[in-house]
Formats: sequence, structure tokens, C-alpha cells
Amino acid sequence: MSGKRGYDVFSIGSLAGEALILRKGITRRDIPRVTEEYRKREGVRVGTVIGVNEDGIVGSEREGWHPGLPDAFAKPFIIIPWVQVLELLGRVPEGTTGKLLDADESPATRTIRVSDATYRAIAEEAVLPFRSTATRQQDGSWLVPIAGDTWERLQQHRLPGETDDDVVLRLISQYRGHKPN
Repeated sequence: MSGKRGYDVFSIGSLAGEALILRKGITRRDIPRVTEEYRKREGVRVGTVIGVNEDGIVGSEREGWHPGLPDAFAKPFIIIPWVQVLELLGRVPEGTTGKLLDADESPATRTIRVSDATYRAIAEEAVLPFRSTATRQQDGSWLVPIAGDTWERLQQHRLPGETDDDVVLRLISQYRGHKPN
């Protein structure tokens, strides 16, 4: 299934879904336990497990969710990242997810500078509850740490002469369905 352009989610029962969860070190039988632990720890109930992708387990709070519902895409999906899945199953040390989120910049992390308007647009489009890791600068801009693979994707989309702010805002505008200038 593709809800967003370029954002694939594989049914857990599909060959691609089955292969992915096995590659991540879990089985289909682990998923109900993960969603229950997630509900207990995060206070968010996964009503429907939609599938899996490279980000993690993808679900909806809505029981019986399917893409044909009139408002199927009105609310963001729940994504339980793979590291958190493993933590919920007790296969990595408690707090590993938080440590990764709180970690200082590592070689795999880059920093981009965006305007306040772009930063607000990023927060509005966040799929998970938004947790700021950026630092506001005196000029009103924001320094935002991003993963190395996200940096690489931005570079692939960057047009000649575009700043970090330009490329991020253009991609968000395209995602929202606005035509480029």
C-alpha cells in the first residue's frame, strides 16, 4: 500500500512484509505484544496494524482502518520505530529509543538551518508526536539535526542554488499538493 507518494507499507501477511519483519528480528506473533506494550508505555492504542516498512510498524488508532474509508488519511499514522519495537520486546536495553533520540550529533547526523516558517511546517507534517530536537538561533532560524540518510535524500532533491530552507519548504509544499513556482 502507498498512502503517501513514495511511502510504501507492506501487509504483514505479504511476502515483502514477512521478509521485512524477519530481517528486523521479530515474527508476526510478536506484533500484538508490541502494540500492547506500546499502549501501556506511550498511552496510545493501535486499533489497526496496517503493516510494516523500513521505519517500523505502521498502524492507526482507528479500529478497522482501511484505505477506503472516507477520512482514512485524516489523522497521522502511528509508527513504532524498529528500535522501539525491539525495546518493547526486551531485546535491547530499556531506554535505548530515548538515548538514540537524545544523542548528540554523531557522524551519521547532519544539521540543517531552516526558517521559523519552515520549522513550523515540519512540525505540522510530523507523523509521530512532534518532539523538537532543534535549537532556535538569535536570528529566528532553527538548527535542526537530521539523520545522515535524510541528509542524503535532501541532497538528491536539492536544486542548484537552493538553501536547506528552500529545499525543505519546497518538498513540504509538494507533499501538501501545491504546485512548484
